[in-house]
Amino acid sequence: MNSQQGLHEYWKHPTAENLPKKYLSSKRKDRSLFLISILEALKVKKDASILEIGCNSGRNLMYLWKAGYRNLAGIEINPEAVDLMRQKLPYLDANVMVGPAEELLWGIKRPDVIFTVAVLVHIHPDGDFIFELMKDKTKKYIVTLEDEVSNKDRHIRRNYQDVFERLGMRQVYYSSAVPGMHVSYCARAFKKVRGQ
Repeated sequence: MNSQQGLHEYWKHPTAENLPKKYLSSKRKDRSLFLISILEALKVKKDASILEIGCNSGRNLMYLWKAGYRNLAGIEINPEAVDLMRQKLPYLDANVMVGPAEELLWGIKRPDVIFTVAVLVHIHPDGDFIFELMKDKTKKYIVTLEDEVSNKDRHIRRNYQDVFERLGMRQVYYSSAVPGMHVSYCARAFKKVRGQ
């Protein structure tokens, strides 16, 4: 397994298979539309504050914007991805911070929803504290569309129901399949329990 620093360096400067321009492709829109359907199932209001960890070049944020969500923010480690988002999606009024999520999440305001799509799988075990930080920072929900099966060089296998319920959150949504993603991915949503 790569070190935490090695994972950070890879995602700052990914290989051809993970270049930012690929993330804007309409071929990947199914997962973004699925994410919106989860937010709608949770009855997340259009004015809710929503943070994406690992927003890359902004495809998910773009679809959220088109669906009427306006209070959007992101964290992205790759500065080229953020530059591409600002170039290709100039209308997208989202506050995006550049750097590792494990460092930047400490300083954010508390959003109503924090979500990830194929990002937590790349968090090194040295950064596992991010899960409790996500729980502490969200006001209401955490939504994950993550690989829970693979365990290889840049994928760390975790069951996110175990991760977030161990921290006291309650799973309120589950799908064993995510449209447009490999069968190893599933979707979960967790609600903050009163008093947390």
